[in-house]
Amino acid sequence: MKKADIIIIAAALVIAGGIALSLFLSETGRPAGLSAEIRIGGELYDTIPLPESGEREITVTAGGGKNTLRLSPDGVKVIWADCPSQDCVHAPKLKNTNSAIACLPHSLLIKLTGEVSGQTDDGTVDIIVG
Repeated sequence: MKKADIIIIAAALVIAGGIALSLFLSETGRPAGLSAEIRIGGELYDTIPLPESGEREITVTAGGGKNTLRLSPDGVKVIWADCPSQDCVHAPKLKNTNSAIACLPHSLLIKLTGEVSGQTDDGTVDIIVG
């Protein structure tokens, strides 16, 4: 290998590393204008915008039970429920519009609506049922 080849390969690696680092540190994939859509028995109960900063907790009474949701700038999570299985409480925080959390005993469905920059929608839905 010639000295010029080594310099070209090193330069290409430095450029590729710089691009990868800038993509990693950018705001791509951050929520922008997301709302938590809450449905009870398939009917829209409420649509609540995620806060721009801090956290907000709300309690939803549905299907004879209660669920407490924590809304934050990066998503929504069920933090308490009075159902026996607690699957919705153990579900991970919703951070994109391709997923949802359901509490079957309460007929409750929570999903995110809006846009996430850099997110691609392949038409599939991940759902965590509890």
